[in-house]
Amino acid sequence: SSYPALPKGSIVNYPEKTAKLPGLGNLFLENGYSTQFYYGGEPEFMNIKSYISGQKFQQLITKADFKDADMNSKWGAHDDVVMKKIVNDISKMKEPFFTTWLTLSSHEPFETPVPKVFNGNDKETKFLNSLHYTDSVVYTFINELKKMPSWQNTIVIISADHGHYLPITGKRADDYRIPIIWLGGALKKKNVVIGKTVNQLDMAGSLTYQLHFPDN
Repeated sequence: SSYPALPKGSIVNYPEKTAKLPGLGNLFLENGYSTQFYYGGEPEFMNIKSYISGQKFQQLITKADFKDADMNSKWGAHDDVVMKKIVNDISKMKEPFFTTWLTLSSHEPFETPVPKVFNGNDKETKFLNSLHYTDSVVYTFINELKKMPSWQNTIVIISADHGHYLPITGKRADDYRIPIIWLGGALKKKNVVIGKTVNQLDMAGSLTYQLHFPDN
């Protein structure tokens, strides 16, 4: 929704306010896209369901849509399970589609369903292992998308919902740095690194501008 952070708390804690926010879910739906939101965990967490409902996503896929055997983490279904479902579902989606996936495996307690890459049981090492796992899942996901005919018309935006204090660098500003990566066959310019500082607020505006969507 490109709504600035509040000094205290988060706007997602106020459903009566989020229901009035503009956002990408509504915008893509209004422009003829089918819309889906994937999250392998409990949708009531942090009022995700309330916000997604307000954005009028046509499909909300959550832990209830997976088998009990897939509930292999504290939060629900691990990222590789959800990734495989998205890849399988894409062929059934009405084109054009706007699909959002909120990963969960790199969240505390940093569980991974695969062998550790970094040795150690301290919190930072567990965090790094969880990041390595999720990164590998996203890598596989992108390679699967590249095999599809729709890749040439696809834009994938990868970002984080917030920064993290690990690994400790001694610089407070580092705790708030997040990645924003744009991929896809639809990109006119590829392999470009933009050095200036941007943030989550810029993503929705940049995307709607490039797609020539009217927006407020």
